[in-house]
Amino acid sequence: YERIDETCSTVDWIYLALKLFSITGESQYLDAVELSAMNGLLFEQNNLGGFDTYRSINRHEWGDSNNWGGEQTECCTMAGGWGLAQVALYTITSNDNGLSVNLPFQTQVTFPSDEGNLIAHQNITVDKYEFIQEINVENKTNKNQNVRVRIPSWSKSPGIQINDVLKKASVIDGFLEIPCQENSKIKIKIVHSMELRKIPARKNYLSKSTDVEVAGDANDKGLQYGPYVMMYSRELFPVSEKEIGIRLNTNENGQPVVSQNIPTEWRKKGAVPLFIEASLNSHGKVLLTPCSNLPFIRFTKP
Repeated sequence: YERIDETCSTVDWIYLALKLFSITGESQYLDAVELSAMNGLLFEQNNLGGFDTYRSINRHEWGDSNNWGGEQTECCTMAGGWGLAQVALYTITSNDNGLSVNLPFQTQVTFPSDEGNLIAHQNITVDKYEFIQEINVENKTNKNQNVRVRIPSWSKSPGIQINDVLKKASVIDGFLEIPCQENSKIKIKIVHSMELRKIPARKNYLSKSTDVEVAGDANDKGLQYGPYVMMYSRELFPVSEKEIGIRLNTNENGQPVVSQNIPTEWRKKGAVPLFIEASLNSHGKVLLTPCSNLPFIRFTKP
């Protein structure tokens, strides 16, 4: 949750975490990739198609147009496209025992072998309060395969269905393990409930409860909803003051008021149609949205 960010640095961090996962198999590195890719990397993609450098994601810097970033074709755009490709390659991977679903991105893959093909398709749906993974695996081999699905650290009590039957399954070292018999199909559905959480300044949800703190003097707290870092439209509310109070509206269940209808003044594009009602202490009502949506909104000066 920094003042400025740069695509090249984000990609370096993502690729380092992916390589560390490939060496250790530890899911904590995939948690870092998910957070960075879904927010940082997508956030830095410009609506012209390239990737930006030095774009502020810290609210109190938005009043300075020098921190709005700009498309950099000679470095960030090349790194951004390559970074997206690396994330795609690691979303679902194979090993001697079967396959591993590592990241929640929509994809379809085929792993050929002398024994036949192992095919996997993952579909992602984001509802108001739930993040849903649907994974279909077709084992066309004469060998029993093991399907491992990573459960992100922000998801505390996921609902798990296997072949449309609700199951109680244990998560071991960050992964759910499901057997898939030879020459058979299996359908997996995982429903992750999303909660809005407050993140201390200079931290993220992975380091929230630790002593680890990113260098800097920013004191803005963050808001995170499931895997998404929530921001509000800088186009409508250019902000210059340092301290910004945010008040959330809640429903009868104590949940935030969430809409998936894109506001009329926004471009009809974006990574995730997800908007949470809130108020600023001095600017009236705002809509919080994943920061990966913000590149698709035009940037205007105050």
